[in-house]
Formats: sequence, C-alpha cells, structure tokens
Amino acid sequence: MTEKILGQDGWISFGHIFCCYPCYKIIGGVVIRHLTDRKQWVDILKGIGIICVVIGHTIPGYPKAFVYLFHMPLFFFLSGQLFRPGAHAGAYFQKGIRRLLVPYACFLLLFYIPTLVAYVSPITAYNALGLAGRFVFGGPLLFGIEGTFWFATCLFATQQACNILISRPQWKLLACLAALAIAAYANQSFAPHRHVPLALNVTLAAAPLFCIGFALRRFEPRNGCLYLCAAVSLCSMWAATRLPLSWDMKNTNYGIPILSVLVALAWFLLLSRLAKTLSRMPYISRILGSIGRVSLGIMFTHQIVQIALEDLFGISSPWPRCLIALMLSYALSQAFDRFDITRVLLLGGDRRRVPANAPLTDRPVTA
Repeated sequence: MTEKILGQDGWISFGHIFCCYPCYKIIGGVVIRHLTDRKQWVDILKGIGIICVVIGHTIPGYPKAFVYLFHMPLFFFLSGQLFRPGAHAGAYFQKGIRRLLVPYACFLLLFYIPTLVAYVSPITAYNALGLAGRFVFGGPLLFGIEGTFWFATCLFATQQACNILISRPQWKLLACLAALAIAAYANQSFAPHRHVPLALNVTLAAAPLFCIGFALRRFEPRNGCLYLCAAVSLCSMWAATRLPLSWDMKNTNYGIPILSVLVALAWFLLLSRLAKTLSRMPYISRILGSIGRVSLGIMFTHQIVQIALEDLFGISSPWPRCLIALMLSYALSQAFDRFDITRVLLLGGDRRRVPANAPLTDRPVTA
C-alpha cells in the first residue's frame, strides 16, 4: 500500500487522492521522509508565482488567460505544502492575524486617501463613508489598487479552517472537502455575484487546494508524473482561450470542475520542479528567491504602482508597465523589509530580519 503522507498520524495516503494504488503507480512518485529546514526552491516558486500575478494584472489577452490557469491555485497548493499540523488553534489564529491581517489592515489604511482621490467623485462625507464601508466589507468590493487584497483574508480563513479540518478523522476530512468543493461550484453556478464579506466564500474552493498541497508535501514526482504534467500543461496552453479553464477566484470563477484543478495541479508540480532546478543556478536563484521572499509586499503594492504608471505617467504599453511595476513594487517591499516597524506592519514579518536561510516555519506562509 502507498505510504501515509497526510495528517499527524499518517491517516490518508497519496493513493487515496488518486483513487487507487495502480493509478499511483502509473503516475509515479516517491515520498520524501525528511524535509530540510530551508528550501530555497520555495522562495523561487513564490517569486515565479508573484511575477505571474503581476503579468495577469497588467498584460491582457493570452498572457492573462495563460497565468490565470494556475497562478492563484499555486499559492494555495504551496501554502498547504508548507503547513505544519499540530499547532494550537488559538496560537495559529494569532499567528495568522500577525502574518496576514495586520498587513492587510495597514495597507488599506495607507491606500484609503489615494483611493478616495482617484476613484471617488465628488468627494463628500457620504461618499467617503461609502468607501470606508467597502474597505470594511473587503473581498469582492475591493477594486483598483486594492483589487488583490482579497487574497490575504481568504488565505487567513483557509488556513484557520484547514488547521481544524486536517486534525479530523479521514472520512470526516474527505466528506468536508467534498462538501466544500460542491458548495464552491454551486456558488459559481447559481450565485457568482453574491457578495460575501472578506471573500470568505472563496475559502470553499481554496480549502481543497490547500489540503491537496498538504497531502503532497512529501511527494516528489518521478519523470513519468512530470511527463504527464507537461502534456496536461501543453494542452491547457492551447485551450486557455478556447475553454473556460481559468481561475478568477475573487470573482467566484473556478473554471471547469475537476479539470481546472488538475490543470492547476499539473502546473504547480511542473513549476515546483523548475524552481528546484533553478535553485542550483546561483544568479537566477538569488533573483527569484529575493522576489519570492517579499512576495506579500509585491502583492499589496504592484497594483497602485502599475495603475499610477498608466494614469499619471502615460505608460500604457503593457510589457514595460509590467516590468517597471514589478521592479518598483519589489524595491518598495525590500525597503519595507529593512526596517523593523514596516517589516512587522506591512510584510507580516518578525521584529528581527529573518535570514534567507531561515527555516520555513520562520517565514509567513503566504504569497
């Protein structure tokens, strides 16, 4: 039987995920029993992921359709892989607030005045209160320079839910995940525009992705699995503009049931292997790893930068705007990381600066 890889007591196997042991053998894979303290490839993968996020928000047409096949599921898969079970619910809740909700709230406060000036006309007390109400509601009502902020509250809720679910017996976990997935697709089909505070409804789709990532946290795909993932990924590139495979999670669009999950998972496994390969290339790994380590800051700041580049400086060409937005939001995030107060309030970091080779558990498990 396959090795047990999910849960503190190892109560669910990789074979369960793919239905049967023969399927596991066909796909191929090995289980890594021991993980090193620091995986540089994780930061590289986060760097690749956040670059895709910036591309998706600046470059229309095929590039956007392409990255929307996998870019947000990638972060939920990865967050699940980095999750360590056994944390006390209260302590884990407080950690999530510090890592995600504090930066979320601080950036909303920082961006309130710019948003009021840029998007509200006329500026009256009533309209100012209306914008404040949108900020409190969060999720789908955030737009423009705060359009990406839904991710922070959704990931927080997903982490808290999965911290409880993963400690449940196997049958209860699988039943809950199935119910969540069905509810997510029902939400997509019958009430896609029903607004829910803080994008909490997106947790219905994100929690199964998180748990899949957790289940695969010690799984290293063999060549047969990677070839299959490559074939699926190539087909998805052709189908990106022909089939509704894309994930627009903020707007309750999760693509084609099951198929879109498999496509996103194939890309995640391929990009994970790419990140591990790039980790052996010093120059590239330093660049992508450095981007990945401040990816949360880039997520919060790239929209205000790229919108300002277009509206204030007239840089309408997508690719230059994308590159400049990435560079400037990276520079801002690095500046935030240099000072204790901004590192804590804006990046969800620790009071002391965490070295690049610090254990994974010392870093925010976020974008």
